[in-house]
Amino acid sequence: MTILIGLSLLPFLHELIIDENGTFARWVPILNIEASLLDDNGKILGFSTYRVFLYYFFAETAALIAWVGWFIVARNKPYRNAILICILSVGYHLFLILSDNRKTDLNNFDLKLGATAFIAALLFGVFLYTSVKKRKLLLAAYTTFGSPPKRIITGKVVLGWLALIGVSTLIYFHDIITLPRIGLKEWVPNLGIESSLTYDTETVWGFSSYRLLILTFFLQVFTQIAWAGWLLDAKYRLYRPFLLVPLGLSLHQIVILMLDKSDTVVNLPDMKLLILLLLGVLAGILFFFNNKGLTKMNISPQNKPIKHKPE
Repeated sequence: MTILIGLSLLPFLHELIIDENGTFARWVPILNIEASLLDDNGKILGFSTYRVFLYYFFAETAALIAWVGWFIVARNKPYRNAILICILSVGYHLFLILSDNRKTDLNNFDLKLGATAFIAALLFGVFLYTSVKKRKLLLAAYTTFGSPPKRIITGKVVLGWLALIGVSTLIYFHDIITLPRIGLKEWVPNLGIESSLTYDTETVWGFSSYRLLILTFFLQVFTQIAWAGWLLDAKYRLYRPFLLVPLGLSLHQIVILMLDKSDTVVNLPDMKLLILLLLGVLAGILFFFNNKGLTKMNISPQNKPIKHKPE
């Protein structure tokens, strides 16, 4: 539970470590990590500043943890293997960051799209095989006990898989529709969104480019979906109320971005820590009342103590 609250800090941990001027907080030990990551162009693994590098590294780490958490609790769910596609997608992008391959062919969108399609087809094939095998066992049981088996593969299952496959592309959706230092690709219809969000010749909704805005927004949406899925499937888990903390802070970041409030008081680290504290208190209250009335009848069989009969 404490770990979940700590994970909520990751998306804005860079703000607690270093300010916009590049000055480290007093409590941060000098480890010379920034100097060791500098390349020949004076950038940090391809990022403009150490602060920007920390943001995307911690944000994608939080996303990876959220998707892994959802995968763990989604046992016996027909879409569980589809969550693996999202885990591999964000894991691959973390590899690109740490290996400084963001500017190489390994980061080409067509390679990532092709890999996503191949892995999705492979995992769905495994799901189909295990589902058919399971249905044969159910049919055998039906002939014996007389209970008709339910359909395993339905339209909702297929739609769920397609939705998660689409979600897995959000983390590199900016690569699909834009080009670095150019903007939208020729095949993408210009709906005037970029121009409507541009206040001056330098910033787009507070970001240096439209491409960077798309990257940040969809990365946050990608993470929000993972936290929400984990919360929904974490039924009967004692820590479930505490998932509201990272979910709430993730939603707070999306709202700030959509309303262009990045330079206001609501985006200060102190305000985010206050929100974290309030959500933590709310989660603690929900945890208390959810478990206050627990009786022996409420305890699940796997948590009941084993009684040994005396010989």
